[in-house]
Amino acid sequence: MRAMAALAIVLSVVPVASGVDVFAAVAAGVPLGGLGFVSVQPARVLDTRPGFQTVDELWAGVGSVGAGSVVTVRVGGRAGVPAAGVGSVVLNVTSVNASLPSHVSVYASGTERPVVSSLNPIPGVVTSNLVVASSSAAGEVSLFNASGTVDLVVDVTGWLPKGPAFTPVSPARLLDTRADGITVDGGGRANSAATAGSTSRRMRWV
Repeated sequence: MRAMAALAIVLSVVPVASGVDVFAAVAAGVPLGGLGFVSVQPARVLDTRPGFQTVDELWAGVGSVGAGSVVTVRVGGRAGVPAAGVGSVVLNVTSVNASLPSHVSVYASGTERPVVSSLNPIPGVVTSNLVVASSSAAGEVSLFNASGTVDLVVDVTGWLPKGPAFTPVSPARLLDTRADGITVDGGGRANSAATAGSTSRRMRWV
């Protein structure tokens, strides 16, 4: 990986006009020097569905996640991700068999759960999203399901080490086009849905 100096914002765009959540930002002007994103061969580290496998048969078939419930999965030390020194992990999170419309939040195990969503399960639809989540000291992330029951599938695609090259922040909503939408500072409310070919609103994050 070539060293670079740049400002990058990692955004999670949630479907059904439910807003934009910011998950992390890379500090401006800091040379990565080999300390940036490290990709791994995509591998499944969680599948709650019975009869389905993970890369090492751990966290497989653990059962659907109920309303208001959390499933915690260890990513560190598995699928090419180091057991120590990991600041954040890059995951593809998928919802299957949702019984009700819901939202799922992904965050470092043992920390306060963010109020914004990482994924929005929809009954009858397989939904997925790329998530950059902080990892706990034990290498674990937690997934909270708000409503109904849902099966969750997590594939890891890479990781970022602890250090100055990448600074995770607590997920916070910057934009919400819904009339009753709430943002972290009240500054990103558009009060109308974005229409085809239009620009909803410019976002400022610095």
